Amino acid sequence: MPNSKTTSTLSAPSFTDICLILFVAAIWSSAFTAIKIAIVEFEPIMVAFSRVSLGFIFLLSYILILPLFNKKTAWPTGTKNWVLLAFISLLYTAVPFSLISWGQNYISASLTSILMGSSPLIGYIITHFATKDEKLTPLKFLALALGIIAVYIAVDVSDSTNINDSYWGMAAILLALLCYAISGMLTRKVDNGSTEKMSTAVLGLGTIFLIPALLISDQLPTNYTDLNMDSVWAIVYLGIFPTGLAYLIRFYLIVKIGFTAFLTTIFFIPIFGVLLSAWMLNEALTINIFISLIVVIASLIVTKIASRQALKKQLSSQA
Repeated sequence: MPNSKTTSTLSAPSFTDICLILFVAAIWSSAFTAIKIAIVEFEPIMVAFSRVSLGFIFLLSYILILPLFNKKTAWPTGTKNWVLLAFISLLYTAVPFSLISWGQNYISASLTSILMGSSPLIGYIITHFATKDEKLTPLKFLALALGIIAVYIAVDVSDSTNINDSYWGMAAILLALLCYAISGMLTRKVDNGSTEKMSTAVLGLGTIFLIPALLISDQLPTNYTDLNMDSVWAIVYLGIFPTGLAYLIRFYLIVKIGFTAFLTTIFFIPIFGVLLSAWMLNEALTINIFISLIVVIASLIVTKIASRQALKKQLSSQA
């Protein structure tokens, strides 16, 4: 990954950035299938802790070998930046990972994937009030409307046998999305430190935050000799790919192209997620699922147009 400093100047996504967006979308989509497999054996808080701690170990190992390739990295400095990183850690790792793992006890992986497509509904509103260069526009409102329609269709296909539990599961996922949106906005406020070490710091802090929660919950496995190995490997995968590697790329992209442009990733998650859920978990592909995906893609197109217009306006104002 490039060694980049945070900056308030955004740039248009390059071909490499687009490839990274698709890659992150693919591995994030697979996370919901992996979580479904993991919670067969482990409780939600254990899944969250294992995921964050393994991601931290992965990134820490990565930054330790960077000097061998003459790559310099820097830890963030200043009390303000570390306070921000602590909040980012809570809102991007500890809280949402626990919520998603818990919520997937009650809803399918495919429905979780489609709900993730509603991130712009929250993200656009937050960035409108919290940033100077990512305001809402009529096109973004249209994208929001399409997103609401897609989520409504997706919710209608919940396969939960207990509708009340299903609503609680969906509420947990949507609350996790709120956490993600706020953390994305806060990321651009960290004004120094390399991408690699900021990402490592966030996962390290997340690990620390989850330790007391894990101990209080008393959800540690009682028999380590008879664990479901599919669940174990699912947790290992969650820690390395959707958490460690994906978070490194996420931090880099938000700093480079902005949180709104990065939200493009979210629109691909329902597509990849539904297909992976059908393939690996044998979840049903209904007509409602396909209609929801089409609406999400339409929202993606509108969002892309809106982002280009916003970037042109920003560039013209700087000229």
